[in-house]
Amino acid sequence: MIRQRCEGAQTPLNWYAAVGAPVSRLSSLAQCYAEANHVLAYRHIYPTQHIFTADMIRVEQEAAAAEGMDAVQAGMVDPMALCNFVQTGTPEEAAAFAEEYTGSLGGAEHSLMFRHYLMVSARVNAEFALRELGVSAEELQRRLPQVDVNMQPDGLKTYLAAVLRAAVELREAESQKRSSDITSEALRYIDRNYTDPNISLNSVAESINISANYLSALFSQKTGLSFVEYLTKKRMAHARQLLRQTSKRSGEIAAEVGYRDPRYFSFAFKKTQGCTPSGYRSGGTE
Repeated sequence: MIRQRCEGAQTPLNWYAAVGAPVSRLSSLAQCYAEANHVLAYRHIYPTQHIFTADMIRVEQEAAAAEGMDAVQAGMVDPMALCNFVQTGTPEEAAAFAEEYTGSLGGAEHSLMFRHYLMVSARVNAEFALRELGVSAEELQRRLPQVDVNMQPDGLKTYLAAVLRAAVELREAESQKRSSDITSEALRYIDRNYTDPNISLNSVAESINISANYLSALFSQKTGLSFVEYLTKKRMAHARQLLRQTSKRSGEIAAEVGYRDPRYFSFAFKKTQGCTPSGYRSGGTE
């Protein structure tokens, strides 16, 4: 199993590989995949490591178990492990991560004080990571599970999974909202400036302070069209209106909708509308 993450041209590519135990039958592939998914959860604990195997994790767990409660894995109780999961995990991974997290405690979760510490740590670190992303305090209060002072040891895993799943869902919703806001701002800029012959993907991206590659990816995702396709669509709609409602020549209309070269305007019009500008004016259809 390999997972990668890349948001925008200026963000480095992060990759991780997880390997489950070998199986001899096709019917066991689902079990192998589930094991690999559990192993992959360790990337949130050791983010600088990129390859994880079931054998490597098993050895680590056995060593911790042999040493008893004093061998609680420091990487697991490190608050940064929780923050890292909230920032990079998926809702589907929350249960696996919580299972690995609690499985590394060596029985320490039976300590009431330590159990309360873990619950508070999970919620506080989830809030911290989400507030940095702009999630409101009201939304955090409404969506994140409250700390249960009466939580029994066997409920800790369920609680951690619920907190982390809710936190990641909030992160994804905020990211989606930001993406929609960026796209909407770009569309408004294009709608105001599509007749400018100098408009480009770079100039639109610069106007809203993001990279052109990131804008291109968002634009296609949100509108189903490339930047050039959307710009051409806007210009052609205006050109059709001018051809039918005015007596302006094709060259004048080309300049008015953003084309310096009348011949290229005629070429683009025929390619996208199915007829020449003069043909459209005389009653042609798209």
